Amino acid sequence: MMSLPENRKGFTLIELLVVIAIIAILAAILFPVFAQARKKARQATCTSNLKQIITAWLMYAQDYDEMVMPAYDYSGAIPGYEWIGWWGGYDGARIVPNTSYLYPYTRHEGIKACPSWENPPNSWWGVTGYGYNWFYFPGNDGSGLQAVSLAAVRTPAETVAFCDAARIMYYNPADPTFLEGSAYIQPPSFDYPSFHARHNGTGLVAWADGHVKVEKPKIMRSVYLWGSTSVDIVTGHHLGDIDRDGDPNTDELFDLQ
Repeated sequence: MMSLPENRKGFTLIELLVVIAIIAILAAILFPVFAQARKKARQATCTSNLKQIITAWLMYAQDYDEMVMPAYDYSGAIPGYEWIGWWGGYDGARIVPNTSYLYPYTRHEGIKACPSWENPPNSWWGVTGYGYNWFYFPGNDGSGLQAVSLAAVRTPAETVAFCDAARIMYYNPADPTFLEGSAYIQPPSFDYPSFHARHNGTGLVAWADGHVKVEKPKIMRSVYLWGSTSVDIVTGHHLGDIDRDGDPNTDELFDLQ
C-alpha cells in the first residue's frame, strides 16, 4: 500500500510574500504617524520648557521690585566670573549653570535644551535652545544699560521674551554652513534672523505675559546678514523673524510698545 504524504505545516512562498507585503504596507502607513507623534511630543516638551523659563522670568521680576531680568552682566558683580547671563555664568573656561539669573527659580539645567534640535554645547554658550529678547530687555554691559520694569512693557501679551533660537555662525556669515545655538533672539531690524522653526516649520514663543504660542517665521528681505547671506540659506536653516506688520525695519513685537 502507498502511504499518503504528511500534511505540511509551513507557509508557501506566495503566502510569505503576501505577509511581507502586508507588513510593508502597514509600516509605510504607520511609521509617518509614529514620527509625527514623536515630533508632537518633542514640541510639547519644548512648550513645557519655555513655560517654565517664562514663569521663572516673571518670578524673578517679582523678587526684584518688578524689574525684569537683565540679558547679561559684565560688571564683575560675582567674583571669579567674567559675566553672568540668563543661562549661566562664564568663569573664563566654562559655563556654570547654577550662577544664572533664573537657576534659583528653575533648579533645572535641562529646560534650556530643546529636544527637537541638536545643540552641541560649547564653552561660551553652553546649551541654549532658546533666545532672550536681549535688546529691549537690556543687560548691564558697563555702559549704563539697565533692565526695564514690567510696567514699561505696555502690551506684554504682544512682546517677545523668549523663543526657539539659533543663528548662522556670527563670525563667518560669508560661509554660513554651520548653525549654532544663541542665547539671544534678534529683532527684525537687526537683519540677523534667529527665530528657529524647528517644529514642523514653526517655532515656539514665550510672551512677556507668560503664555507660550506657536509662530511661523517671517521672511522680509531678499538677502540677510547685511547683504552677505542669501534668503535661500536662511530659509534652508529654518530661520526667520517674529513680525506682524511686514516691515523689517520695525520691531513692534519686541520694543515693549
